[in-house]
Amino acid sequence: GAGAVDALESIRGYTSVAYTLGLVTSLLFAPQTVRIISSPKPKLFIMGGHDIFTSVFAFRLWMWIARSPKSAVLVPSAGHFDLEYAPLARLDGQLVAGFIT
Repeated sequence: GAGAVDALESIRGYTSVAYTLGLVTSLLFAPQTVRIISSPKPKLFIMGGHDIFTSVFAFRLWMWIARSPKSAVLVPSAGHFDLEYAPLARLDGQLVAGFIT
């Protein structure tokens, strides 16, 4: 899980597709979320503009708080689950591939 990001030297970065960053889920997963956003390792966050679990405001707030290096991509037309299926899953793959190369 996210707690391993800084625990292992072999982990070079972190990618997140539609990770839940809303108020309730942030409270439930606070320790995990804080470890991710405070990591000094590179991070890529991909979120849909119509995510039912995370508002655009919450996403932008977490990205403002997150430690650099970080990249954030907001896909305006996507909901939470849309990012898992074609054609947006292909976009996710391209973004992650660009991040790791």
